[in-house]
Amino acid sequence: KQVKEVSSKSIKSLFVDDKKTLWAATDEGAIHVKRKIFHSVDIKDFYPGFQNLFVRASSGVNSKFYFTDTQGLFESGFLNEEIFIEHLDDFDGNQIYSIAANEDFMWISFNNNLLVLYNLTKKKILYQTTFEDDRAANLFVDSKNNLWGYFERKREIIRIDEKKEIT
Repeated sequence: KQVKEVSSKSIKSLFVDDKKTLWAATDEGAIHVKRKIFHSVDIKDFYPGFQNLFVRASSGVNSKFYFTDTQGLFESGFLNEEIFIEHLDDFDGNQIYSIAANEDFMWISFNNNLLVLYNLTKKKILYQTTFEDDRAANLFVDSKNNLWGYFERKREIIRIDEKKEIT
């Protein structure tokens, strides 16, 4: 569905996929831009019982755009030039705060201070840990698969390596 305008104040993050499509996570949901035209990604087209999205976090890898709201984690992209959305998991209603995706997995920070490593192919949690009185506000996975996270309350940056050691 074509969108006439997007409030710049509502854009939370941007991602350009390997096909040069621009994706935006907004207060009004996910949007993709093709040929300078904004198109909303209407979750109701794929999941009629779901409400419109208020995207809280997003991440992208290659041609896939991941986003989250109160209804869980979603994957979106194009298949044969048609947009698709897949609802990956609702995590038992735990609200997601921040995400960072890599080829095969995603780190997910929850509002309840839980941090998990999620396998995107098998759709299951591989590792989890809880941080006392804090949560990762921003996550980033580097080329060596280290997770970097900024913790709001402690105002510190941590790194978790492939062995799950925290430094």
